[in-house]
Amino acid sequence: LSVYLAEGALHVSASRRVSGPVPPGYSEAVVTAGQIELRGEYRKGTNGAAVILLHGVGDTRKGMRGFSAWLHSEGYSVLAPDSRGHGVSGGDLISYGIRESQDVSRWLDWLETNDRPAAILG
Repeated sequence: LSVYLAEGALHVSASRRVSGPVPPGYSEAVVTAGQIELRGEYRKGTNGAAVILLHGVGDTRKGMRGFSAWLHSEGYSVLAPDSRGHGVSGGDLISYGIRESQDVSRWLDWLETNDRPAAILG
């Protein structure tokens, strides 16, 4: 039983890894983490600031779309990535922040390169 529970805590089931296509008005964002490709969706705003929306364990960027639409309506650029092992991002194991913190740094670099916002909020 312990092995089963531990295994379930490190992997997201295939049925919960569906985040769907990038919605209209958004573009796909991609960064690499070693040999793993991480994917997200991005929409340019008008106020010069950007927000990175991070979902929880077992969710995907799709779960953040309500917040994304609201923040974009307030003028923010919005980047909503699928975390490693979630949605359409690569990776099989969830490390509960060990590798994910480095992934967030990669997304910050992506935003600075592709958007050049005056401020980044998360």
